[in-house]
Amino acid sequence: MANPLSKIENPLTDTIVDLFFQQVEKTPDEIAVVYKDQQLTYNELNILSNQLANYLIYKQEIIVGDLVGLLLEKSEIVIVCIIGVLKTGAAYVPIDTENPRQRINYIQNDSKCKVTIDDRLIEDFIKVKNNLSVLAPEKIDLKPDSLCYVIYTSGTTGNPKGVMIEHQGVVNLITNHIKFLQFTENENVLFFANYCFDASVEQIFLALLNGFKLSIISTEDIRNNLLLPFLESNKITHLDITPSYLETLGNISHLKYLKRILVGGEVCSLTLAKKLGGVVDFYNEYGPTENSIVSTIFKYSAESECYNSLPIGKPISNTSAYILSDSLQLMGTGEVGELCLSGVGLSRGYLNLPELTAEKFINNPFTENSKLYKTGDLAKWLPNGDIEYIGRKDNQVKIRGYRIELEGVETKLLNINEIKSAVVLTENDRLIAYILLNDNVVVDSDTIKEWKKQLLNQLPHYCVPYNFKIIKRLPITSNGKLDKKALLKEEYINISSTTHITKPRTESERIVADIWKESLNLEDIDVFSNFFKLGGHSIIAVKIVMKIRKKTGIRIPLSSVFQNQTIEEFAELLNIENKI
Repeated sequence: MANPLSKIENPLTDTIVDLFFQQVEKTPDEIAVVYKDQQLTYNELNILSNQLANYLIYKQEIIVGDLVGLLLEKSEIVIVCIIGVLKTGAAYVPIDTENPRQRINYIQNDSKCKVTIDDRLIEDFIKVKNNLSVLAPEKIDLKPDSLCYVIYTSGTTGNPKGVMIEHQGVVNLITNHIKFLQFTENENVLFFANYCFDASVEQIFLALLNGFKLSIISTEDIRNNLLLPFLESNKITHLDITPSYLETLGNISHLKYLKRILVGGEVCSLTLAKKLGGVVDFYNEYGPTENSIVSTIFKYSAESECYNSLPIGKPISNTSAYILSDSLQLMGTGEVGELCLSGVGLSRGYLNLPELTAEKFINNPFTENSKLYKTGDLAKWLPNGDIEYIGRKDNQVKIRGYRIELEGVETKLLNINEIKSAVVLTENDRLIAYILLNDNVVVDSDTIKEWKKQLLNQLPHYCVPYNFKIIKRLPITSNGKLDKKALLKEEYINISSTTHITKPRTESERIVADIWKESLNLEDIDVFSNFFKLGGHSIIAVKIVMKIRKKTGIRIPLSSVFQNQTIEEFAELLNIENKI
């Protein structure tokens, strides 16, 4: 068995706020944050966040230990808000503005946010800003084990669950990365992630606690496929991104400023690491939200080609990794077991869910007075002490970096009147719902549309199945469990196939239809069908515009897919009028 414990560093005594203040003193006039034509120096960011902290304390009555919601579009203001909230001694709760209203309300109510910072509150803050002290609030009792943020992730009940992370977990990660990733002066870190996901925490504080520049790319620029030119024009040196999005970038050898790439959030192929590992330093990260973002890290090298898959590496400092049997016995090298984690990065647990917390965060049988988090991930030790990720032991999946509890989606489906049983599986990075109807129920394409509408009112778009297959029975194994392999072969009534399909009528429509069918893995497609309702998403959209350019030589911006969502509309952009 490999040693489960990484190197123990000195005890952590500083909070994020302490380290930020120290950095402001070192580099007050250096650029801290850039967003479009806006930029803030470290001193300006410090003053603005001080003023916001005073506003929250004196006008909103925020005190140490409170939770404060953030419901804003991604911009430099988000950074001001995060630091401002932390300076009050409160913790922030990021809420995605693109979430359905029902989910937003649930997060606000479940977390009991004392206040939610939205556009209206920012407008009020700006009006009174000049009357607020530019000095940091005094006598704020903030400690390393104080709560830093609560991020909501997919839950098995259909409602998200809040993961509580302390300052020391974030500080430990940043401290580890500074030593491991070999940074130099004048680093420029890309803020790529949605700030409602924990990868954003790594990106934000890796920059701001070390005097680097944090360059924010807008959601619009990401959708418009402008990441590559953004990396070059902004001289980005550090890129942290999901493998699936990285795959869409193609050749990056011309990016002369880029020094390193970190991938995480989903499985990364050895092929991708080999392709890019010779161009820049390439790292594969692994870590659940419950253990402060990153738990293990692996640096690709030429020797890595001997592996069957890309390892997730070794535990970061002050973190222990164990691979255990169902009876919590240590597994030997090469033996598959559940990956369990312990150390200073461990979450307090799930907000308002003591039973689930007790189930997932158990007493550590190997170290007194510590907890062990059961990740649900299967893994094995490699002979050199690295860890290889094998897969999941439950119904949790990751699609394009989004963490999805299939059971939670199934729960929402069972709330629909016509549905008796529902099973959700993944296929080609999309969710497929297998539906058993109640007796004497007949459904058509309009029914399916209504189901999707109901789900979109309750779940994020990435949790809504792109296809519904009506089945006559649920296949069961000899021991009474669902036979998922047999389910994939089960005959079904594909509702969409029973409707009339309008075939391509022009050469432009034929070209677009062929590329959409290939990209969406569909046998047939209607020229009036909506790209996103067919299961399309931003990464597939990137591939489509690249294929269009290769096929026709015509450059079409990625935004066109979002603005022209049917084949008929999109084909008009090609302006090829040869009738079939």
